[in-house]
Amino acid sequence: MKWLVLTGPNAGVRSITALQPVAYSYTGTPHWYIVEFPEPWNNYERLRALLEASWLEGCWLCSIRIVKPVNAIVPLSQVEDAVRGILSRIQKPRRVQVRVRGHGSGRGDGLYKRLRSMVASMGLRSTGHSGSRLIIDVGIWPRWVTNGEYTATISLYNNNSVIVNWVREMRRRRVKAKAKPKPEAKPVKQSEPLP
Repeated sequence: MKWLVLTGPNAGVRSITALQPVAYSYTGTPHWYIVEFPEPWNNYERLRALLEASWLEGCWLCSIRIVKPVNAIVPLSQVEDAVRGILSRIQKPRRVQVRVRGHGSGRGDGLYKRLRSMVASMGLRSTGHSGSRLIIDVGIWPRWVTNGEYTATISLYNNNSVIVNWVREMRRRRVKAKAKPKPEAKPVKQSEPLP
């Protein structure tokens, strides 16, 4: 199982190598890596438990921000065929949300529209709303070239199947809430006395 991992700038790849991965490679985009973790952590439940424990302890793994599963790594021109192939092999979801990150490639919008059309042509309902859904998450990596083409990662997961550094997220929200200035009370207009 391969994972797409976003690390923080402070520890960077050291947070990944602390787990002695089976394999890892750099996408060329700052702080994003493709990682294969060793057993027994190379599945969602165990990896989530390991990372959550480490985030509370404050060790190097705190630098890991997001971990997503990777179903396929293909050249950009093969993304639609690869997504269609994956969707044809799994049980059809009720609702699908398409996400595309271009990472500065300029190819994100066009691919997003084509994937939405493809999902609709397969009889699947596309959604952008909250609730239970299958997310098709495509990342385009312009600094990672395969046979002269940009490389893309395809991740399919349910909306609760991404491992997010919730300790970091809660701290960020607290800081954001403190920094938000309170709106000043508007002065009440005095009514003028009648003549």
